[in-house]
Parts: sequence; C-alpha cells; structure tokens
Amino acid sequence: QAGKPVLAQTFSQEAFFCCLFACLFGQIRVQYGSDDGMCMFVRHFLCVWSLLAFALDYATRFNDDDVPHKLFWTGYGIGLLGMLMHVRGDSGMFALCVSLTTSLIAVMHLRVAAHVQSCRRLAAFVGVGLFANSALWALLTREELALQWPSLPWIASTSHQWLTISVAMVLPTSSDVPMSIDNLVAKVSAVRTICLGQMVFALGVQVCALQMEHREDVYIAACLCFMILLDVKFIASDTEQVPMSHHAIMRCRRTALTWMLFCQPMVLFSMNLVAVGMDELMENLNVQMQRRDPLGVAHGVRTMCCGSAASIFAAFVTRMQHTTGRAHRTSHRLRILTRLEGRLLVGLAVMLCVISRCEILTESPFVVLGLLTSVWVALGLLHMYQKQYLLSYLRHMDGPGALPPRPAA
Repeated sequence: QAGKPVLAQTFSQEAFFCCLFACLFGQIRVQYGSDDGMCMFVRHFLCVWSLLAFALDYATRFNDDDVPHKLFWTGYGIGLLGMLMHVRGDSGMFALCVSLTTSLIAVMHLRVAAHVQSCRRLAAFVGVGLFANSALWALLTREELALQWPSLPWIASTSHQWLTISVAMVLPTSSDVPMSIDNLVAKVSAVRTICLGQMVFALGVQVCALQMEHREDVYIAACLCFMILLDVKFIASDTEQVPMSHHAIMRCRRTALTWMLFCQPMVLFSMNLVAVGMDELMENLNVQMQRRDPLGVAHGVRTMCCGSAASIFAAFVTRMQHTTGRAHRTSHRLRILTRLEGRLLVGLAVMLCVISRCEILTESPFVVLGLLTSVWVALGLLHMYQKQYLLSYLRHMDGPGALPPRPAA
C-alpha cells in the first residue's frame, strides 16, 4: 500500500476453517487410529497438515479481504468439506478433493506472481510446485496406481516439507517474502486448541448402561486423561510464548525450517496420538466388566505413553530452536532451571518409551496411567515455577514497580 509492504491479516472467513481442520484430524483418528491403520493415520495426517501449512504460508504473506480472496477461501472450504466427506473409505474421491484444493492455492500464488513484482520469484516457484503436487494427487485418484507405487502417496502427503526445502535450497534469501509471524503462531495455536477441545469428546462417554460398581474405573480414567490434556495444552502453548525477537523464525533459516517442518506438525501429531489412546481406553472401559478387553485397555494406555513421549520430545526440540533473553544470560538459577527442564524432558520421553514396551501395561494399566498423569503434572509444575521466577527476576531487573515485557500472543 502506497509503495510500502503491509503484513497480512487474519479474517473471519479464513479463521473459520480451523474448525474444519479439527474435524478432519478427528475423522482420521477415528478411521485409522489402530495398529493396522497407523501408517494410513500418519499419511493422512501429513496430507491434511500439508494443506493447512500451505494455506498458512500463503495467508501470512499475501492474504487480503478483497473479492478474489473471499472466493478463494470459499472454494478452499468446499475442498476441505469434500475431504471430510470422503476421508472414510473412498480414497479416490479424497485424492481428487486434495488435488482441487491444492490447485486453488497454486492459482492464488500465480496471481500474486503476476501482479506483485517483488514477490514474483517466490510466488511463481511455489505455484508451479503446488500444481505439480496437484497433478500427483490427480494421478492417485486411480487406486491401482497407489497400490503399484506405494511411495507416491507418501511423496504427495509430505509435499509441504519437500517444497519448502526446495524453496530454501534453490531461491536466494533476497527472494523470500516475510511472514506475519504473530498471525502464523496464532493460527497454529488456534488449530491445536480446537483439536484439543474436540479430544474431550472421547472422555465424555455415556456410562448410563453400566452398573454403578463398574463406573468407578471410567470416572477415574476420564479425570486422569483430562488432566493429561490440560498439561499437554499448557506445555505446548507456553513453548510458543516467546517474544518475536527470540522466535526460531527470527533466528536463522535452519531454526526456522526446523520449527515449521518438524516441530509444528510433530506437536499436533503427538496430541492426536494421545487422543487415539484415549479413544481406545475409554471405549474398552465403557462396557460391562465381564466384556472388557484387558489387551485393548493396555493398548490404549500404551498409545498414550507413545504420544506423550513424542509430545514431550517435540516440546524439547521446539524450545531449543528459540533464543533466550537477557534474564537467562544473567541469572544462574534460570540457567539451572532451563537445563534441568531440558534434561527432564528428554529423560521422561525415554522413560515413557521404555514403559510402553513393558509387560506392566497388561498387568496394571491404571498404575501406568496414574504414572503418566504424574509425569505431566510434574512437568507443568516445574514449568510454572520457572515461569514465575522469570517474571519475578524481570521485575527485579527493570526496577521496583516495573512490569516485564509481555510475551507475544
């Protein structure tokens, strides 16, 4: 505007699609959340994540409130709705919906390349890459081709990763277009929050058909799982609450790519993996005692342990990408707390992976569930103590009555 760059903004029509993505992730969990369907679960998750990430990359650079963008977001929403309708079983129609939705994003990138000279190189490169990915999904509408070449669906599903890496390797840094980092972090956080809210439905099982003496296990498991969800949300959200000057995207290209291509999808995937375990656990508990499957209960807790380990490891890697401020450089206690929290995250992730392979899961699944809840509560308490000490230290550094800098939303 007037020869000056303006950061893209979030509009209500675009923000509404966070709910559609949460529904898509929920349908994928229900459809493929088992040992037999775990590969399909991972592949479909990466496919939906790629569409989400492509839309975020475009919106945080070029979004506007004009008529072409309203039409684009309407068509984009219809494409997501088609994916939601065909995620169960009809892989050909699902691939066609993905192909058409990807084509819309490609058209919008080429529109930018045609009208904005300063963004032409980046927008044209991404637009051509998206059209290539759209053509690949169009080929996958033929199910026999996917069976003959099993690597093709994986290449198409990981399109955001390989296209972003190609941009970083081929195009010079001068061709890049700055993102609106505040909007990007807010949008990803919104999707995570809605997904976590949807996961609560797995805990709200109907226990009316159970006898009163059989309901105790269901109530205990639901409360413990809810506490785990709260701590997962707390740790994942607080990991991103850093000033923009300390954010991984502002640090260097390596940390920016790690944050976008690994940390964000890994955090969301691990949350959904925890939810898969909760679904299976509550489904097996919500039957009469004589009909319960002990192996099903143990498998649900095992999946929750694996998802929690992945979530803790993703939080650790994410935290390593951000830089620390002056308080961590001047306070010996803050450095010790940060180092202790990092080692604790890695140790707990390894411990949960080991527990998930032990026989105690079959013998005493509720003991393991209680231990898992204790792990998350301990992490939350340690993180709250570190955060409170940081705020107190910043007030001390800035003088009496002064407030510390507020973290970015």
